[in-house]
Amino acid sequence: MVNGQQQPQPPPPPMVEPGAPVTAAAAAPAVPPAGPLAISTGSSIVKHKPRRSFYMRTLPSNCTAFASPQGRVLFREALSEGTMETYFRLADHFLTQDDPAFCGLSTLTMALNALSVDPGRVWKGRRCAATSAQRPLKRGVLVLLGSELAWRWYHESLLDCCVPLEKVRENGIVIGQDARARRAYAAGTGADSTLVSFACLARCNGVRATVRGPRQMTLEKARALVVEVCSRPETDRVLIASYHRGTLGQTGSGHFSPLGGYHAASDSVLILDVARFKCPSHWVPLPLL
Repeated sequence: MVNGQQQPQPPPPPMVEPGAPVTAAAAAPAVPPAGPLAISTGSSIVKHKPRRSFYMRTLPSNCTAFASPQGRVLFREALSEGTMETYFRLADHFLTQDDPAFCGLSTLTMALNALSVDPGRVWKGRRCAATSAQRPLKRGVLVLLGSELAWRWYHESLLDCCVPLEKVRENGIVIGQDARARRAYAAGTGADSTLVSFACLARCNGVRATVRGPRQMTLEKARALVVEVCSRPETDRVLIASYHRGTLGQTGSGHFSPLGGYHAASDSVLILDVARFKCPSHWVPLPLL
């Protein structure tokens, strides 16, 4: 099925008796297969990739892939030092952003679910048959019939309280701020409007959000905050980084992702990159953020 319309099915290939020579007409399909063009060259298949598309990016030398041998060493050492506590709940709710512009929404979705925040709204559900009886299903699952079986769970589609999702899809999470916020940032007493927008969206969904920009925090204070949050056994705080990919030597521009841990000896933080189609999770030097 393509675009909801039934596509014509190709006729079956002609039958060939065992041991009989196969002619070119018999070997070729009557209808060319749908999808990317593939050319057979003897025993190999050469696939023509669509133009102007990408499959992931190579991390620059100052970033260490989480799953690489060195990345695993950093993880084990940070785990033994107790600065990976925030990783586990975030890893439980790790996701890939649904849209190239949804990094902020996906990051906030991870944080809200990691913090066990009940959205108070239905995410998905279905209506069962109209009867008041209960019926046992496979594997011991019980469903109350005659009612809605619905789940409350955070998803990017629920984060629309500040700006329509279509606007976020076009421009990212940058939304207009009031004149007072813009004047505060210009005077050096307020945070960047992107961070303010993100915090506004977080508060709209029932959590306290504190913005700490480079103008309000020194590197030493930032490091102390990272160590404090990453060392807490109870996950009641989540650190989220808003940064420019260019500062890390990566392609792209502004980006959001949660921080999943800290390695003291290398002074590095673990970025759980929600754009997993582009970059894997990776360690980066804290001063670069």
